[in-house]
Amino acid sequence: MVVSSNELIFFLGAGASKPFGIPTMKELTELVKSNLRGNDLQKYNSIYNKFRKNGKIDIDIEGMLSIIQFLSEGKNENINDIINFFLTDSDRSRHNQSLYNRPELDSLRLNVMNLIRHYCTRASNLEYVFEVYKNFFDTITQGLAGGTYDSNLALRYNDDWTIFTTNYDMIIESLWREYLNNMIFFGFEGTRFQPDYFLYTSNSKLFSTKDLLHHKIRLVKLHGSVTWLIKKNTGEVIEKEF
Repeated sequence: MVVSSNELIFFLGAGASKPFGIPTMKELTELVKSNLRGNDLQKYNSIYNKFRKNGKIDIDIEGMLSIIQFLSEGKNENINDIINFFLTDSDRSRHNQSLYNRPELDSLRLNVMNLIRHYCTRASNLEYVFEVYKNFFDTITQGLAGGTYDSNLALRYNDDWTIFTTNYDMIIESLWREYLNNMIFFGFEGTRFQPDYFLYTSNSKLFSTKDLLHHKIRLVKLHGSVTWLIKKNTGEVIEKEF
């Protein structure tokens, strides 16, 4: 069976960025905890120990941030899901959100997020990233039917491709911006976050960003990005370098 180039999608997990110095989720969780100090570390350990279900399930840094946000804001739409999953039966009936000091939780959340951004922003050696992905995409495109590839480009790719990733880091964006003149769409049109542009319908016809955004490969960051921030006053998502 011959696979057409435009039928291909990619899914990149934490292991895809680890060779470039970006930690896996388990490593990131350990790094964040080991760099907390004083009251932040005490509060982190207290929350972790209370919400660890029956002492058997470890909570990664994503889970910890969800819990800290819930305790701080008290209006997360997934409150019941968080309580039911993380609290033991005996804790669930006597759970009291008010036992946690909001300013302390806000401080802890900010410090945890800054540590995540510190460890996950950029690769230490972008030239090495380029070499790895150049070899990868060259190999992929040689074995596929169809597609058009510009020999003048640093990397061979098909603009029909979509890359899904659970990673927060900037590996893929940095690679495309440095070597391919920003020919990638990752949710922003200018400074505005426009995720609906990944899929667009008109008169029941489905269009892709290829039709809308002048032949750009698509990068879908399923868990967000270290450079995405939410404006408190408007709820707008913006991109801001760390």
